[in-house]
Amino acid sequence: MPVISAGMRKLGLCCIIIGLTACTTVEPQAEPTPTLDTVFETADAVVLPTFQADAESTAASVGVTAEIGPTPLPYPTAPGLQGTPLAQRTGACPVPEGYTLEQRVGFCIAVPGTWTIQNVDGGLAAALETTPGQAIGLLPEWAGADASICQVTVYIAEQGSAQDHLAARFREFQERAGLAELTPNSIQSPDGFAVSGFEWATGGRFGGVYAAQLSPNRLVHISHSGTTCALENLLPVLQTLRFTNEG
Repeated sequence: MPVISAGMRKLGLCCIIIGLTACTTVEPQAEPTPTLDTVFETADAVVLPTFQADAESTAASVGVTAEIGPTPLPYPTAPGLQGTPLAQRTGACPVPEGYTLEQRVGFCIAVPGTWTIQNVDGGLAAALETTPGQAIGLLPEWAGADASICQVTVYIAEQGSAQDHLAARFREFQERAGLAELTPNSIQSPDGFAVSGFEWATGGRFGGVYAAQLSPNRLVHISHSGTTCALENLLPVLQTLRFTNEG
C-alpha cells in the first residue's frame, strides 16, 4: 500500500477546498417589486382625503406580474365614436342648479353639492404622472365617504398618446387575479361628447377607464370604480367637463 506523505495530503485538501469554492455562487438579492399600495398623505391638514382608486387598480395587478402566464392581448379598439371629441369641449362649464363649480389646471367640472371632493397629494400625483393641481376625485352622494362603493377620477397627464395610455392600463387589468370582464367600450354622452376606453369587473367591483388626447403632449384620463358605480349615474357630472389650454 503506497504511503501518502503529509505534503501530498495537504495538497489534496487544498484542491478540494478550491473546488468547492469554485462551485459556490452567491445568489444576488432580488430588488423589491414596487407597488402603489402606499397610502399617500398630504402635509396640508385642510386638504380632503387623498383618492386611491387608480393607484389601487394598478397595484392589484403588480402582485401577479411576476407569475408566468399567457402574453397579454393587445388593447382592442373601442367601437367608433359618435360625438364631439373631448378636446373640442372648451369654454365655461355649465353649472346646473344644486351643482358647484370645481376648477383645476386645464379643466373644470360641475359637481352636485352633496358629493365629496377629493384632492390629490404629490406622491399619488407622481404615481399617476400628473400634478395635484391637474387632478380631482369625486365620491357621489350614495357612496358617502366610502370610495369602494363609487369613485370618479379625472386628471390631465403630460403624455403623447391616449391610445398607449389605455393600452398600458388594459394590460394591467389583464393580469389581475379574479378578472371577470374586460371589454372595449366608449362613453356616448346624451349631450354629444364621446371618448373611448374599456370596462372591467372583478371581485364584486366594476368600473371603466377612458382617455382622450387634448393636445400633442397632453391627455385627459377619466375613470370610475366601485361596487355601485354605474356610468349612466355619473354622466350628468361628466357632461359638464370643459377643457382649456392650460398646463
